[in-house]
Amino acid sequence: MRVADISLSQAITSQLSQQEASIANLEEQVSSGKSLNQPSDNPAAVTQVLQLSSEASQLTSWQANTQTATSWLGMGNNALNSALGDMQSARTLLLQALNQGTQNGTTYQAIAAQLQGLNANLLTTANTQYQGRPIFAGTSASSQAYDSAGNYLGNADSPTVIVGPGSGAGQAATLSVPGPSVFGTGAANVFSTLSAVIGQLGS
Repeated sequence: MRVADISLSQAITSQLSQQEASIANLEEQVSSGKSLNQPSDNPAAVTQVLQLSSEASQLTSWQANTQTATSWLGMGNNALNSALGDMQSARTLLLQALNQGTQNGTTYQAIAAQLQGLNANLLTTANTQYQGRPIFAGTSASSQAYDSAGNYLGNADSPTVIVGPGSGAGQAATLSVPGPSVFGTGAANVFSTLSAVIGQLGS
């Protein structure tokens, strides 16, 4: 066989091998339903797919955080409305107690009992939790925002989650405010104030 015939035979064999590989690749794509089964199929497309997968994962994370924020804020709004109602009721009772011309020891004790109930309700509200986490404890790991005496156990930071793109880590949503912003601080908080009034009325 001449050299020319050998070269032609080798070229045809190489071409057939390439066609077989191409057909095998197409068959793999058809059977798997994917056009990219390995990076070498299309390196540029693989890079794009990886980028899109990363973006999809980020969007999923933001969506989950948005749902968390919506639920947390909804619960916080309900808690604040409940606290406002109890505080307004306590104010009405305190004004009633100040009208000394119509009060006596028995009615003072009755008002004190009602205020005690409102104080307990407010303490329960202040310890409202979302998925086992007290919403008014800031970013603290404490299992409660307030103890049974009305002392604050959290910190002054507000918890946040990332809900979209933005500078730095992304756009953050604030989930709640620390308890003292709602119920007051130190000896001036609503629990200490009510406890002091209850003590005076019941004495």
